[in-house]
Amino acid sequence: MTAVASTDAGWADYRPPFRISRHHEAGIWLIAIAGELDIATSPQLQAHLHGAAESEGAILIDLCAVEFIDSTAVRSLWEGHHYITGHGRHFAVACGQDSAPRQILILTGLISLIEHYDDRASAIVALAPAA
Repeated sequence: MTAVASTDAGWADYRPPFRISRHHEAGIWLIAIAGELDIATSPQLQAHLHGAAESEGAILIDLCAVEFIDSTAVRSLWEGHHYITGHGRHFAVACGQDSAPRQILILTGLISLIEHYDDRASAIVALAPAA
């Protein structure tokens, strides 16, 4: 019997690149995330949340490009929401209706606690301070 190398050998090791950024847009602190939000990357989310918490204005977490989210990320979102709204500020997430983050927010019940939008553009329109 001859062993045949699998063409999927590296597939299990594939991990989409993780990116996170924070910037001020239309009077809102926008934290945009792409890739997997998990135990390895949640500390970066927490650092960006702490940075935005030191400033004024609403905070929007854009999860539209997140492919996977685990319980540590859910906890980070809940803690960020609890802290920010406890100080009288808006905290919201943007994620597609059929996305993995939306499904996790539904399963955990956070969808009923955290203000949420289907995309970044509609969230910015809703959260931007009146001119």
